[in-house]
Amino acid sequence: MDDAGDITCVFSDKLPEIPYIRPSDHLGNIYNAEFTETKNSDGTYTISDTNGTMVIDPVKDTVHFDVLEDFTNEEIIVDSTILDSPYLLSSEVVPDSEEKPVDLDLGKYSIDIIENDGKVYLPLSTICDIFNNSLNP
Repeated sequence: MDDAGDITCVFSDKLPEIPYIRPSDHLGNIYNAEFTETKNSDGTYTISDTNGTMVIDPVKDTVHFDVLEDFTNEEIIVDSTILDSPYLLSSEVVPDSEEKPVDLDLGKYSIDIIENDGKVYLPLSTICDIFNNSLNP
């Protein structure tokens, strides 16, 4: 736990009790990978690493993955965390059929994606749900 740090969150007037976090910050603290965030000319944001991308549209409140399995197939940070255990085994994602794009329409469920100062933010609870399986090897 010596590797603690700070993460910036923003809050909305609609739901002041819900923290919003940048996906690149959140994922960078879960996986042993560097995530970049790029604002595209159409107003969407691309979050990427060496395995793939996710595209976030803060106007339509949607998230798109070309191949979700590749994007989440990163090495989880284990050293010096609560997950650091000799009893945990690491496993690779092995699809049993053709991988297909995944589109999440968060707006359908009144989940708002926030854009602030040229950066994109998702509700912390929502991004945790999206990447929950990768945290439970």
